[in-house]
Amino acid sequence: KEMSEVYAVTGANGFIGSEICRLLRADSKVVKGLVRSPAPVLEDLGVEIFIGTLDASCCLEEFLDKATYVIHCAGDPSFGDGAHYSDSNVSTSKYLHGLSCNSYPSGTGTKSQCR
Repeated sequence: KEMSEVYAVTGANGFIGSEICRLLRADSKVVKGLVRSPAPVLEDLGVEIFIGTLDASCCLEEFLDKATYVIHCAGDPSFGDGAHYSDSNVSTSKYLHGLSCNSYPSGTGTKSQCR
């Protein structure tokens, strides 16, 4: 049996992330969504919801497990000093990339390819 592609979307409850989830589900794709608060609209679409943040690693490994693609839409839209912006956006993006590049999709025994 062919394995389905799995899309992991951060910021899935946001303006852009929720539209990406809607479009992917409309195309019958398997979608996981990382959100900070419950997302009943996304659940109704069939998105598998993970409540957490990028700086809390408690659920990120499970969120990324079996993900074929990571679509990173989460971010801090506030404009503070340069260090705050870098920590909350740039550093978390690098962290997420590192986790996804060092994951081993179940059953493959080989590392994910990073693009």
